[in-house]
Amino acid sequence: MKKIFKQISNKTGFMKHNGGVLFRNISENEYEFKSTINENHLNNVRLIQGEAYEALKLMEDQQVDEILIFFPDPWPSESDHERRILRNSTLDEMYRVLKPGGKLHVATDVQEYAEWTAGLLALKEKDRKSTRLNS
Repeated sequence: MKKIFKQISNKTGFMKHNGGVLFRNISENEYEFKSTINENHLNNVRLIQGEAYEALKLMEDQQVDEILIFFPDPWPSESDHERRILRNSTLDEMYRVLKPGGKLHVATDVQEYAEWTAGLLALKEKDRKSTRLNS
């Protein structure tokens, strides 16, 4: 397995060239999305419906080169921040399945979410470096 995508839109051109495992929340256009995969013969795409966190927990350590997250729901209300895909528990699982030197890419068009995410990732990276030094 090379790449994992958390995708919320139909970017079939990207999937055709990159392949991987696709985590997708169940939505009203589920049928359309599956049809797009089938019509374009995207045999290198695996669709997993449900929470990415639960699927990540089933994966073995250090088997993923890249995780790409495109425009996730920012859940702007502070009371909903625990629903964001990028949270401590999910990041712990993402870092666990990433190979050494693996990359996590995140794209958003919401400034507050970008700032919040950058802060969270900086804290996680600091924790990871500290853990490596203490090991």
